[in-house]
Amino acid sequence: ADVVLVTRAPLAGFAFGVAAGEVVRGVEATYREFLRDEEVRVVSCPIEPRAVRMYERGELRAVLAPGEALRGERVVAMSGIAGPGSFVAELRRLGVSEVVGRFDFADHHWFGAEEVAEVSRAAARARAVVCVTEKDWVRLGAA
Repeated sequence: ADVVLVTRAPLAGFAFGVAAGEVVRGVEATYREFLRDEEVRVVSCPIEPRAVRMYERGELRAVLAPGEALRGERVVAMSGIAGPGSFVAELRRLGVSEVVGRFDFADHHWFGAEEVAEVSRAAARARAVVCVTEKDWVRLGAA
């Protein structure tokens, strides 16, 4: 490889309590050692949430900046992604006060009506909001 793109350095840095730059330097050193290539370039290109869309009963209620939307909220995280832990870490990085429940489904899972109802009941019991990724949101349509 000539170039390695690091997409989660800020999140990894948050998780390990180090600066994103340290994560990138560590990845770069590992790749150089593994590939035995002093010329490999490691570039940080973080994935950052641009907005949080708030829905109520399927209707768009508000579009807010990520930092203001979730700060102090109690949430139930529902995801059908390969690395659900990164989603939960991102929620914490965005300032949620507590992740009171997690519903981790297989990657690319299409949610059924009973699964959505179960998550909604758990959130209601915990007086929390349900958070899903945009990728998962589009697969809720049939439920």
